[in-house]
Amino acid sequence: MSRLLTVYRAAFHGLPREVWILSIVLFINRCGSMVMPFLVLYLTSQRGFSPAEAGNVLAVYGIGAIAGTAMGGWLCDRFGHRIVQVGSMASAGVSLFVFAYLRERPAMLAGAFCLGLLAEAFRPANGVALAAFAPPNVRARAFGLNRLAINLGWTIGPALGGFLALADYKFLFWVDGGTCIAAAVFLALALPASSKELHESDEDTSGGSSPWRDGVFMLAFILLLFQALIFFQMHSTFPLYLVQERGHATNVFGLLMVVNTVLIVLFEMPLVKLVENRNPLTLVAIASALVGMGFGLLPLSGSLVWIVFLIVLWTVGEMLTAPTLTNWVVGRADHASRGAYMAAHGIAYSVAVAVAPLVGTRVWEASGPNTLWWLCLALGAITCLGFGWLGRREAPR
Repeated sequence: MSRLLTVYRAAFHGLPREVWILSIVLFINRCGSMVMPFLVLYLTSQRGFSPAEAGNVLAVYGIGAIAGTAMGGWLCDRFGHRIVQVGSMASAGVSLFVFAYLRERPAMLAGAFCLGLLAEAFRPANGVALAAFAPPNVRARAFGLNRLAINLGWTIGPALGGFLALADYKFLFWVDGGTCIAAAVFLALALPASSKELHESDEDTSGGSSPWRDGVFMLAFILLLFQALIFFQMHSTFPLYLVQERGHATNVFGLLMVVNTVLIVLFEMPLVKLVENRNPLTLVAIASALVGMGFGLLPLSGSLVWIVFLIVLWTVGEMLTAPTLTNWVVGRADHASRGAYMAAHGIAYSVAVAVAPLVGTRVWEASGPNTLWWLCLALGAITCLGFGWLGRREAPR
C-alpha cells in the first residue's frame, strides 16, 4: 500500500500551478453538467417532444458542437486561449439560462445549436492552455489530470441533476448555467493574463501550420474516428444490448458505468506516469485493440463478471488513448497552429458522437447485435494495425 501511494503521489508531482487551476475550472464546470444527460427526458416529459424529435435536438446540438470546436480553435490561434475559455463558458452559461424559457420548437433547435457552438469552443482552447503551461515532459499527465477533473465532476453533476429534476427541470438549467459562469469567473481571476507560458521555440514539431495539410495527422484523425465509433457504442447500443439481449435491469447499466469512472479516477494518472516515455502511437495501437476487444467480445458471455472484465479492457484503452494522443497532437503543431490541431482532434470525437449511434443502431436492425460486435472487433484490429504502423514510422522523431 505504501508503494502504491508513492506511485500515486509521483503521478501528480511536477505539474505546474496553472495546470491545477485549469483542472479546477473543469471540475467546477462539470459539477454542474446536468442539462445534457437529462435533455431528452426534459424535452419529452416537459415540452411534448417525441423521442425522434428530441433526438433531432441532440443532433442539432452535435452540429453546433462540431462548428464550435472548429471556431474555438480558430479563435484561440488568433486571440489566445484565456479569452476564448472565459468567453465560451460565460456565454454558454447565459445560453443555458435562456434555453430554460424557450417554448417554440424552431427556437429550441436554434438554442441547441447555439449552446453546442458556444460550449464546445472551450475544448480546444483548454487543450492549448494546458500545452502552453505544461512542460513537454509532464504534458501527458497534465491532460490526464484534466480528465480526472472531468470524471470527478461527472460523478456529482448528473447525480445531483436527478434530484433537481424531481423538483423542477428549470433548476437544471440554472445550476448548469451558474457553474459555467462561476468557472469562467474563477479562471479569469485565478489565471491572470500575465501567467508565464512555456513557449518552447526549440521543441520538435513535425507537423506544421495546418492539421488538414498534415498527412500523418490526417491518418491518425481517421484512425481515431474509427476507435471512437467503437467506443461511443457505450451510449447507444451497449445499454440496449444489456437490457434487451442479456436481460439485465436498466439500473445495471448505470452501475456498470461507475466501474469506468472509478477506474479512471484511481488509475489513469499512475498509468500515464508509467507510460509517459513510451511511443504514444504504439500505446494508442494497444489501446485500440483493447477497445475493440472490450466491445467485440460481448457475444461470448452475458454474465456480469464477463461484462465487467470487458469494461475494464475498454476503460484501459480509453485511459491510454485520451491523454497520450492529445499530447502527440499538440506536439505536432507549431505554436501558432495549436488551436487548429486541438480543434481537429476534438472534431473527430464530435463526429463520432453524432455518427456512432446512427451506424450502430442500423447495423443492429439490419444484421443483429452480434454482427455489430464482431464488426467492432474487426474495426479495432484495423485501427490497432494503423496506429502501430504510424508508431513505427514516427519512432525516429
